[in-house]
Amino acid sequence: MRQDTINLIRHEKADVVFIQEINLQDRDLLRNELLDIYPHQLWSEKFETYNGGVILSRTPFTARDNYDVTTEYMKGHMNLNHAVITVQDQNVHLFNCHLYNSGSTFTGMLFGHLTPAQFKQKAEIATKRHDAEVAILAERILPIDEPIIFAGDFNDTPNSKTYRVFDRYLHNAFAHAGWGLGTTFGYRSLINTVPKRFNFLVFDFLRIDHVFCSHHFNIHSARVLPVDYSDHRPQIIEIELQSMP
Repeated sequence: MRQDTINLIRHEKADVVFIQEINLQDRDLLRNELLDIYPHQLWSEKFETYNGGVILSRTPFTARDNYDVTTEYMKGHMNLNHAVITVQDQNVHLFNCHLYNSGSTFTGMLFGHLTPAQFKQKAEIATKRHDAEVAILAERILPIDEPIIFAGDFNDTPNSKTYRVFDRYLHNAFAHAGWGLGTTFGYRSLINTVPKRFNFLVFDFLRIDHVFCSHHFNIHSARVLPVDYSDHRPQIIEIELQSMP
């Protein structure tokens, strides 16, 4: 599956690639296999794996940083990648995130791993952590008055509060230029937990992976690729930076 992902990235030759949930093995493999076409790479800190990621770029970075996003809820934290490239003499800010999965406790109760009381307690804490991460990211990203591309696994759907926080100021690429449901998640995570006689009911039913762009861009197309190289399906977004007035 990893080699399939690498082959797909090389085939598409996107100008910028955003990836989340990178373990140490993936880090070494992707760096070595893609360095020739993506010489500019911003990785999360070495031991930030599941809640970290990488930005791969064909264009040099003029600035780069990783922000450790911590909250008062839980000991865990996430890493936000932030890189800046120059396109048409304009700074373009690239952000890559993986927000906490506050919905995972529901499946724990659904399949009998948690009692209702345990579910309630864990769900409240998980939701508070997720919402706190959203607030921190919004405070850092939204005030920037330059072109922004903000991508990642948001672990929240278009009808969520998380989505609305960013959609008020940024344009969601799939909402503007995609077709259909654009679901990116569901099947691979459920197929091994649902009784086999119900496997035919399992499909990707959530759009929780998003690409948001500032008003500086024209969004031409957005599509979800029908490949199963991981538990999330990749998106390909075609955008064009508007010329400065």
